[in-house]
Amino acid sequence: MDDLAAPVKLKQVGSGEMSGKIDEIKDGMGQASAFLDLIP
Repeated sequence: MDDLAAPVKLKQVGSGEMSGKIDEIKDGMGQASAFLDLIP
């Protein structure tokens, strides 16, 4: 059972990191678009 649980935990951590990365990318894009709005 432990052998099966380990990959699931890894997958959960991986998806959590992935969603965190996606949030960072979205934040970066939001900052970039806000910066572009400042340029006349």
